[in-house]
Amino acid sequence: MKTIRIALLTFALLIASVAPAFAAGGNASSSNPSEACADNSFLVQFAPGVVFPMEVPSHGGCVSTVASRGNPVAAGDYSHAAYVAQCKMLQDVLPAELWNAPVNIVQTPDGPSNIGGFGGKVQTCTYLLHGYHSGTLSHPE
Repeated sequence: MKTIRIALLTFALLIASVAPAFAAGGNASSSNPSEACADNSFLVQFAPGVVFPMEVPSHGGCVSTVASRGNPVAAGDYSHAAYVAQCKMLQDVLPAELWNAPVNIVQTPDGPSNIGGFGGKVQTCTYLLHGYHSGTLSHPE
């Protein structure tokens, strides 16, 4: 159980490190998604009036998000390509034992929770990240 908690903490830290701290990034005024993603980041609206740049590890993932969602993007409403790019980056930086940890989704009173990992698959990682960001999946405290 301690290993799972360490894995979840490591995962949370990696996700937090991907979103740069309230720095310049993203170009909300550009109507061209490729130009808006010149630095591979788009603006995310976390709450009314609260916007921050989100860097995506691929230009295509950024462009597909801006082209289909606009700029700024509602928090967690990223394109599939953006999630795939994020998961490929995580696959490269996570230790193998964390990346390959089995997925264990359990039903809790608050909804489904993942107490495992990514199962070594980009597709599973994509599903889990979207679930965490959209609020349809959580991780136990």
